[in-house]
Amino acid sequence: MDVRKYADFGIGTYIRNLLDQYSISLKNPITLFAGPEDAPGIATKYACGGAKTIINASAKYSIGELVTLSRQARRYGIHVLHCPHFTLPVGLPCRSVVTIHDIIHIRFPQYFSLPQRTYARLMLSHACSSADRIIVDSHFTQADIEREFPNSIGKIDTIHLGVSERFGVRLGEGEKQAFRERHGLTRPYILYVGSTKIHKNIGVLLRAYKKFCAAVPMDLVSAGELLSLSVESGECLADEALRRNIHELGKIDDADLVAAYQCASMVVLPSLYEGFGFSVAEAMKAGVPAIGARSASIPEVMGDAGLLFDPLSSDELAGLFERVATDDALRRSLIERGTEHVRQFTWERCARQTLAVYEKAMA
Repeated sequence: MDVRKYADFGIGTYIRNLLDQYSISLKNPITLFAGPEDAPGIATKYACGGAKTIINASAKYSIGELVTLSRQARRYGIHVLHCPHFTLPVGLPCRSVVTIHDIIHIRFPQYFSLPQRTYARLMLSHACSSADRIIVDSHFTQADIEREFPNSIGKIDTIHLGVSERFGVRLGEGEKQAFRERHGLTRPYILYVGSTKIHKNIGVLLRAYKKFCAAVPMDLVSAGELLSLSVESGECLADEALRRNIHELGKIDDADLVAAYQCASMVVLPSLYEGFGFSVAEAMKAGVPAIGARSASIPEVMGDAGLLFDPLSSDELAGLFERVATDDALRRSLIERGTEHVRQFTWERCARQTLAVYEKAMA
């Protein structure tokens, strides 16, 4: 497995959770191609599970990675190589599995430079034509890829991602209060977790919140990239009164992230495009009502356990904020349905199904 993105945010989460499960259940030896900075820690953590860690110093998204991984696969007698991103090496001497989380570079080309778009299309096309099996995170992404790359049809396996069990371990009131005090959170709040890339639709979120908070005293809290970095935030954040109700936590550690979820009144994912959409699933695991955009994979992940809105309508989103904030029966129903629905998203199941794809690639 190519684990050079081990420390990354999204794909790193995918890699780390698969490896944690593999260390428990894997019967055959696994070789991990790791970056120099991560290799010592990876070797120490997974040695007891029989993993062998090999350094690959090639930069991510480089020409070198397309060649050196193939050479190492040959040198170390690899039978099947799993690339957890769309960059599949050329000239592989073994079977291959590639995970494609989304094709956002193609669906939203305006968000990327010409070199980025060109590189992504070339790599995606190569992966779809050359990989023995392709893993995707949702049926939405499967259909998206098959429309764009017909040569992928018949090679794709949809495997939903897991949600860490830590989100479901309920914190005591003392721990929650300590979190609130540490971050100056004195009022109930709506939580947004993620980046501020254009497709995350931060403008609609802020406009909806501005309408909602004029009637209901509730704050907006973000974890991840700062909302103020969004190109769409200027007009709303120029309102000083509104700005005082918005708390930007930035990147926080795992313990604080769990607390941020469990202390929230609701969680919102307004994104226009997601291959899976972790935050609504994590909200359900944490026992918090989830609101998501009616777009891409979000309805698939939420099922009937959350509330959906038109991603272009700040009015509709503001209305959902008010419903969840004021309707106790609705809140209880969403929490109950979410707790049951999210049981299907486990990393144990994800890892088991991924190992089965390795076997399929070898067949």
